[in-house]
Amino acid sequence: VSQRMDGMKGPVLCLGWMWCVCLCVRPVNASHTRHARNVTRGGRTLVALIGQIRGGELAERSLIQHVLKPNQADLVLMVPKTASLLNSSLAARARYVWTLREPENWKQPIAAIAQALGAHRWLDLANNSGAVWFLGPARLRRGVRSPSTAAPNLVYRHLLKRHLVQHRLIEQYTRFIITRADHVYGCHHDVSRFDLHHQVYVPTGEDYGGVCDRHIVCGQADVLACLSIIDGPLLHPERYVKQADSMATCGPEPFMKLRLQELGLWPRLRRFARVMYLSSDKGNGSSVLNKTSKEPSYPKPAAPGQHVKYLDEFVATRWTCGFCKGLGAGQPFCCPLRRPTAMVLEGALASGKLAYVEPRTGDCQLSRAVILALTLASGVILAGILAVLGRRSRFSVLDER
Repeated sequence: VSQRMDGMKGPVLCLGWMWCVCLCVRPVNASHTRHARNVTRGGRTLVALIGQIRGGELAERSLIQHVLKPNQADLVLMVPKTASLLNSSLAARARYVWTLREPENWKQPIAAIAQALGAHRWLDLANNSGAVWFLGPARLRRGVRSPSTAAPNLVYRHLLKRHLVQHRLIEQYTRFIITRADHVYGCHHDVSRFDLHHQVYVPTGEDYGGVCDRHIVCGQADVLACLSIIDGPLLHPERYVKQADSMATCGPEPFMKLRLQELGLWPRLRRFARVMYLSSDKGNGSSVLNKTSKEPSYPKPAAPGQHVKYLDEFVATRWTCGFCKGLGAGQPFCCPLRRPTAMVLEGALASGKLAYVEPRTGDCQLSRAVILALTLASGVILAGILAVLGRRSRFSVLDER
């Protein structure tokens, strides 16, 4: 069976009963082939986009300008088949485009992956409450919708892994950037200096008690592990069932950290200063975005009418890419305690956020924890000063006597 989409055609791969993926492969044209042959001597780079294409024109332009061109990279897409894909310039640029029809219940593709892995007891994950945090929004048992929206990311990663193996792409590239299609890049994301023979890389921030699961850079030897996040709990549900319904241990970011530890990647994980943030064109229909009709006017690198999903990412990107000057004092969306170095400090101290960004004005507001710490520090300093003054007054009395 074959299907066409903008001149692309390919076989339909059935991963389970009534759930299929169309392998819509766009042949590499002559100019793209020449580009691939002229990649830097240090090794070729493949950028893989997973998930919905909803970042808009700015996201696509920034990917080309700040990721594909600096890394002389090829592009593949593992995305849902939607109108956004048909209207995207990335589809024509990609070496391969793999699409799937997003299901009403994400339990279907998860079950198909489990069947392919030979994992027959994976539903034991839902024994406690019927909800599994890292498999949201799937309804696994009793119609209970699992929290979060992490399952699509995990499914796309696993399917991407299959396609890379099937098309023998792993041996063709030495660097792999696995990321989302709705990132806007504020400046160059050049991975040529990353030590991908020994380490894997994730941007700073957005860890939420674990590690950010939206973007990872892996070398040839580690890319299969980087894409095998969902495999562990499907094959060995007994290891996760006691904590699967807890956000603290199995929310998307804690679960990502747990899997990197189990896969042996955590000791080799390194962080780089964030150069990207999640964004969306206004009114793109995404259910996870704020539907407010009065979107704030964000400064560069944002564009008019764009929705910035997480302000911390946006502010960190502005710092890394040089949009904030000096100490950032008085500049909107330049909170100095939201720069990448501050996020690293937060992670090391496990202190929670040091400051918040006011979404309308971009002002920096110290968190309660910082205010409390400053108050305590001021109290200690004042007590010390009073103690010194008390001693001096006693010595003065003794001298007079």
